[in-house]
Amino acid sequence: MSFTTFDIETGPRPEEELKWLYEAPPEFDPRSVKYGNTTDPDKRARKLQEVQEKYESEVAAAWGTFVAEAPLSATTGTVVAIGYAGIDGHCFVEGLDDEHDEADLIGGFWEQFKQCRRNLTSMVGHNIHEFDLPFILQRSWVLDVPVPTAVIEKDRFWSTVFIDTLARWRCGARLGRAGLDYLAKALGLGAKNGDGAKFWRLWNGTIKEHAEAVRYLTNDVLLILRLAKRLGIV
Repeated sequence: MSFTTFDIETGPRPEEELKWLYEAPPEFDPRSVKYGNTTDPDKRARKLQEVQEKYESEVAAAWGTFVAEAPLSATTGTVVAIGYAGIDGHCFVEGLDDEHDEADLIGGFWEQFKQCRRNLTSMVGHNIHEFDLPFILQRSWVLDVPVPTAVIEKDRFWSTVFIDTLARWRCGARLGRAGLDYLAKALGLGAKNGDGAKFWRLWNGTIKEHAEAVRYLTNDVLLILRLAKRLGIV
């Protein structure tokens, strides 16, 4: 069965791997504290404590930002799940579990691509030229997953199998808001039912949270399908 729309959800790599990639700031140096003309030991101690606490707070905030942004980069993030929807609205979601790792997900995606190419079926997504496809391709290189040669046609990114609803909507321009949720609302096609930034936590959470993650991704690919139909793509 060939599928026409897809969407990926990403998350951060394991913490130990992120720490390996993170460029941590130098350790706090008490000698860097400036006391001015203060000679009182108690005041100097309080000053030292204040400066050190501020430094540690800034370091913690920097690490928190690094982890929060990790899912946006193929060097610090992973593909957690991929949702697919056929033109008939049939959907399914594949994601990380006890039996499938990230390489399996990406390998399955490339198999979908090859099948769609054979069947002359387009694979449609929103903002896939700028995020989904580069992320999947770069993760393929990181994990040494074989990439079909037809993905890049004569050094042209990307194969004509892939159609980006964002590129179609922009009509060659880059002005105005054009996120999936915004466009779906503007065109009366529905709306997102959650926050993608929370997806990976939900996916790895309780049974109820995992089900919520599946509903979120399923809704996304259906929104893309409706948008693709409205734009005359499928």
